[in-house]
Amino acid sequence: MKIIITVAIILAAMVFLFLAIDARPQESESSQPEAAEDVIDIVMISDTPRARILLEAEDVDEIELPVSIATGIEGASHGKCCYLGPEKVNEKKETAQYKKGYPEALYPGYASVSFKVPETAEYTAWVRVRWSDECGDSLDIALDGKFLGTVQGNSDKKNPRWIWLQLGTARIPLTARLEAGSTHTLTLANREDDLYFDQVLLLDKNQPVEPVGIEKY
Repeated sequence: MKIIITVAIILAAMVFLFLAIDARPQESESSQPEAAEDVIDIVMISDTPRARILLEAEDVDEIELPVSIATGIEGASHGKCCYLGPEKVNEKKETAQYKKGYPEALYPGYASVSFKVPETAEYTAWVRVRWSDECGDSLDIALDGKFLGTVQGNSDKKNPRWIWLQLGTARIPLTARLEAGSTHTLTLANREDDLYFDQVLLLDKNQPVEPVGIEKY
């Protein structure tokens, strides 16, 4: 009788063990690591925008005082950028040469650069700037002689630094549709004085990443 009871206990234990092993959650095929390609795609989007035009301020085609090319500027791309010096209001607004760059401008001085569009897209503009104070923290931008918008941001008197500012806002960027192969002229016009601007980045508005570090490209 004892033998029968022992055998029964052993059999019951074996059945319990078998059921416990069989009940373990099985990994489905969908749970296997297939995300590698998705991660690569995300990285590709952030590192390689679908459309990008990077313009160096010192490569301007036209420049009018008080805007000038500055060299040996710390933090500027290639050590060069544009400096907007003291301004004078042009009250007559009749014969100033700056009208070639931006007819509606209230002040003399601008820098214009022409570029060819590599890919059709809705572009938004980013400008790399270094402000001096609250009286030198904005720039007007014109495209093909027509006002596009103003780049403006907070300034830091104690620690002036280079920052990227977008035309418009992150939620509502000001954009322009540019067709592949077309040629345009971008103008940065005097609005306030004593400030530096280094680069302009025309970026596909659907690109989710801000251009931090783009000056290294």
